[in-house]
Amino acid sequence: MMYSLRARNLLPFTTSLLLAIFALAAWASTPPEDAARGLVRIKAKQEDNSIREIDLYHRSHALVIGVSEYTGGWPSLPGVAKDVAAVRDALAGNGFAVTTIMDPDAQQLINAFEHFIAAYGNGPGNRLLFYFSGHGHTVQPAYGGEPIGYIVPKDAPDPGKDPEQFKRMAMSMQRIEEYARTIDAKHALFLFDSCFSGSLFALSRAIPQDISYKTARPVRQFITSGGEDEQVPDKSIFRQQFLAALRGEADANGDGYVTGTELGNYLQTSVINYTKGYQHPQYGKMRDPNLDKGDFVFALAGKGAGETAGAETAADLPGQFRKQAAMTATETDQLVQDLAGRFRKNDIRTPEKEDDWTRNRNTTMAFLDIEGEGASAGERHYILDTVSDALRASGRYTLVEREILDKLIAELRLSRTDLADPATALKLGRILSAGLIATGSMNNQNQEWLISLRFIDTETTSIRASVSTLSKSTDKQQIAADLSGRIMEKLNRLSPLQGRIVFLAGDTATVNIGSAVGVRKNMALQVIDEQGVPLGEVRVKSTSPDQSIILAGDRSTVLKEGMRVREPADE
Repeated sequence: MMYSLRARNLLPFTTSLLLAIFALAAWASTPPEDAARGLVRIKAKQEDNSIREIDLYHRSHALVIGVSEYTGGWPSLPGVAKDVAAVRDALAGNGFAVTTIMDPDAQQLINAFEHFIAAYGNGPGNRLLFYFSGHGHTVQPAYGGEPIGYIVPKDAPDPGKDPEQFKRMAMSMQRIEEYARTIDAKHALFLFDSCFSGSLFALSRAIPQDISYKTARPVRQFITSGGEDEQVPDKSIFRQQFLAALRGEADANGDGYVTGTELGNYLQTSVINYTKGYQHPQYGKMRDPNLDKGDFVFALAGKGAGETAGAETAADLPGQFRKQAAMTATETDQLVQDLAGRFRKNDIRTPEKEDDWTRNRNTTMAFLDIEGEGASAGERHYILDTVSDALRASGRYTLVEREILDKLIAELRLSRTDLADPATALKLGRILSAGLIATGSMNNQNQEWLISLRFIDTETTSIRASVSTLSKSTDKQQIAADLSGRIMEKLNRLSPLQGRIVFLAGDTATVNIGSAVGVRKNMALQVIDEQGVPLGEVRVKSTSPDQSIILAGDRSTVLKEGMRVREPADE
């Protein structure tokens, strides 16, 4: 087995590490929904042994950092990029808005603390998770005492060649611990795919406890992938087992939750096993009586014990619709039953908006009751399905599948007259978490197709847009292409892409919208002031699902954090 050294004499790095690694390349609210997602409800045992459902977390944010391409003399870690992508996707599926950062330098690492804590650390009801993959290093102070752990940015020099410069550029765990203590969020979990001594946290061998009222108390928990002087393989066993844990492998008592203690216990056992004793993960809580009583909680999808808003469970949309093509018949039926139950109970959930300017979620749309004359049901379905595919492919829209919609209508026994009732149609759209419902007609007379659609905003109940096309073509694919083009032209103009600059790095900046909502490489965006006056143009240099890197179009455009950006009207 070939090992790539992620740890050199690595020691106390394990406390508050990951907090620090926010800065570089990306802020992200990841799909499915937005950075306000992550509400977690749990069933907790009370002091009198009764069981009560409580809202444990209001919002969930994760920071996933990887350093792969080192420039200061440290070995590169090619596998880190894959680890970061896999962890990001798994956490997004568990209800987290995920920020991903690759290859931060020293200054970006310093900025990272301030940005992440300022943005997400002030909410007592939040849960924060930090995951770091990269090199760490430990320095033994000349005065003796406990060794000092450091996280290594990409440009830090080899400490064996330039120890003083290394200590200036790398970030110590003591400093990171200070940041961790300033967080107001009740729960924070730090995972390090690097090897360190556990000197900054109390090592745990505790038997995992059931969820109780004590679980909600404040806590800072830490897990490292190995102990002092151990080496971590570039093909990370720790990452593989962490993902298995989130799939339910770490749920020791089968209650539908994985706690931080269960996670640490599972990773310790499984990683030792699969590395044949080469790695010995450590876990524990901060040595502080005010921050060691609670326990971090993951609510597992489909287990029924708790509910994670924003995770892709049958009870919460539109995240589920993104992967509906891969759903089994049983999963589809369960989703329909859950939606029907919510319809009958009038259980309508309105997503919370974190920023009244940023549009960092795409629009969920449902086509309802498209009738007409001279066109068979098969022809109408073909055209609408093709239009749906085009809207979905643009990255700006999530479409409710016709199969799910038809099953839901049948389960609720809604007639055509019912669907024609605006109140019923709006209620159905809201239950589906659809921002827009489309109704209208599709008529074919002598191969002349007249299609008229109305797009109704389910929040305001107003008609947001009307689209009509008249075509004499017999090519239904071309008819659908023309129709989808007209729809996107009108809707995109009414709801342009817009976000904010959240991070500066030299002549580039990071904005908090990405390919998940339709941002594309080389797209032009406008920088505007608070009154909507254009200040200049920027060009998208690269994208990830949840953020984009932009470059000013000319030197006269001065970029600042917090500035608004939007899609020009003619884009």
